[in-house]
Amino acid sequence: MQVDPGSFPVLAFQWIADRKLEGKLFSTGKWGQYALATFGARNPGQPGLTVGFDGRYDTCYPRSIVGIHFDFTVGRNFPSGRYRGADTPPPDPGRALSWHAPDYWLIDRREPHAVQVVAQHTHDWTLLYQDRLAQVWGRSTLVNDPHHARHVPLTDRQITDRELSGWRRWPAAPDRWSYVRHHHVGP
Repeated sequence: MQVDPGSFPVLAFQWIADRKLEGKLFSTGKWGQYALATFGARNPGQPGLTVGFDGRYDTCYPRSIVGIHFDFTVGRNFPSGRYRGADTPPPDPGRALSWHAPDYWLIDRREPHAVQVVAQHTHDWTLLYQDRLAQVWGRSTLVNDPHHARHVPLTDRQITDRELSGWRRWPAAPDRWSYVRHHHVGP
């Protein structure tokens, strides 16, 4: 099977793996399962990224969380309207940026509403990585503090419009084993 890097954030995932990011990652739903499979901890207590949202929203998430995600990614401009559960808070595109205190955001640049929402909150979020397809944002109080474990030095930040051509072999994950090995605890 082949993976089109024009549709999946292959370069962004390699950047995340190379920096061995840990913490909470809120991802656009279409890439959430890819992020979970690539960066999620395999066992309790094992390091990795906790992924905040994925494409299983009809089966795994309450309507209130689905509402928070879609308020962020598409806002009120949902072509067919959206069902909002009784417990779904009123629309607030910025709510997702603070809900459960994510450390990082993985955004599809083809979702202009999400890009616009984060751009309105740059006092709280810092762009760490960008290519033609994806952006990775970090919570400013963490990634800009040289004394914090989640600090990302300016030299490690990569802001480009680079595009990957061709195809990658499925699952198109970065060298995950080096990511896990680096964090190995115990014998």
